[in-house]
Amino acid sequence: MEATKNIYQKETKKPEQNPQKKDDHKGGSSFFDSLLWGKLPQEKDHLAGQGPASSVPLRYTPYPLFAIKEDSRDHQEENENKHPHHHAEHHHHLNNHLVMLGELNKEEKQKGAIVSEMINFVQYSEGQSRIFSLLQYTSQIGSWYFLRRDRVGLAMQLDKIVDTMSDSRKGFRYFKVIEELLKVRKINHHTDPDMRQVLVIVHFFSAAFYLFDHIMWIAKMRIVHFKKPTYKKVKEWKNWSNFIRVLLHILVDKWEFDKNHLSTKDLVVNSIENGCHLALSGHGVKLWKLNNFWGGLVGLVSAIIGCYRFHETLKQEEKPKRIVLAIGH
Repeated sequence: MEATKNIYQKETKKPEQNPQKKDDHKGGSSFFDSLLWGKLPQEKDHLAGQGPASSVPLRYTPYPLFAIKEDSRDHQEENENKHPHHHAEHHHHLNNHLVMLGELNKEEKQKGAIVSEMINFVQYSEGQSRIFSLLQYTSQIGSWYFLRRDRVGLAMQLDKIVDTMSDSRKGFRYFKVIEELLKVRKINHHTDPDMRQVLVIVHFFSAAFYLFDHIMWIAKMRIVHFKKPTYKKVKEWKNWSNFIRVLLHILVDKWEFDKNHLSTKDLVVNSIENGCHLALSGHGVKLWKLNNFWGGLVGLVSAIIGCYRFHETLKQEEKPKRIVLAIGH
């Protein structure tokens, strides 16, 4: 029993701790000193006079594990003096990199501005109507093209798109009758009484055009039933109202240009747009005939100009005003 007890005591006997390590632990080990005071072990010995002095003086910081050599900047300047071409090449690459970053940021800003302008354009019914007009007349040209290539099925599908876009645009123009009548009350900036009377007639025929256009749309949707002769008569009145208002708009633009109320650029743009409207409205009243290609091309040019003018209106004003002239086909 005593032998077994002695063996058990020998096996369970704890080893004595090293007094030197114990002292180091009390006073702080070299590793923890370096963490707390930013001193490396050999630096502590050097300060205490217990070790060799370092050949490079060190500057201690209050942050742990940071011992910065004071002559590092001197070495960097010496390297730059020894290899000036490497230093210049480094700065050249750095400048190129910064220029590339600036160009990328500029492109991203431009893309963001374009997306923002597109969203701002289509959030108004006027902008949506302009987009639909582009699709309408582009599909009309496509129908003419595929019909000449004997692809009747595809041409018929495009004709359906033309009718759908035209009917959708009529919905965007609802209540413009009231808007045209309200514009009559705001005609006060013209000093010429004759021109005021002309503008009153312009808005009257515009209101008549939209009114007849709405009646035709209601009849086409079979909300109200009209006999065929009556429907044909309403369509004729609509086309003549559109034709007369286009002629009056040309007269108004000529007068405003003579009075310096209209710039040369605006006169050219308005003349092209009014010419396209005159071609379409003349076809409507059967003064001349346009096939699908010429009708689609004239309408497409007018739609592009309309999109441009509405975009310029959005840039100038926070809330856009309605453009007086609009394609009615």
